[in-house]
Amino acid sequence: MDCWTGNFEVLFTERSEGFGDEGKYGAFVNVVAYAQSEISFRELATQALYDDGYTVLAVEEMSQIDFNKSGFPNEEHDRILEWFDAGFPVGFGAFHCYPKNGLGA
Repeated sequence: MDCWTGNFEVLFTERSEGFGDEGKYGAFVNVVAYAQSEISFRELATQALYDDGYTVLAVEEMSQIDFNKSGFPNEEHDRILEWFDAGFPVGFGAFHCYPKNGLGA
């Protein structure tokens, strides 16, 4: 299995944390998980987001993470490993929210 990452665009729903907060409508979030392939990563991440109450609109920039790559940030690597060590199969980064009117509002 390989470690994958991707940028997901999601909509808040009544089940999601932060739903109803002033001005929040959608968000972009980086997701990390171990998976057999790009397709299985997308399915795993989409299901995890759905389970937490988000609807996935789009997925961009999916790629494998090479922890051995020169210059890979050690702090980021440590944070990713902490998610998995804590028993979470999928890790979410910060949710970068946007209003209902879109990014230009």
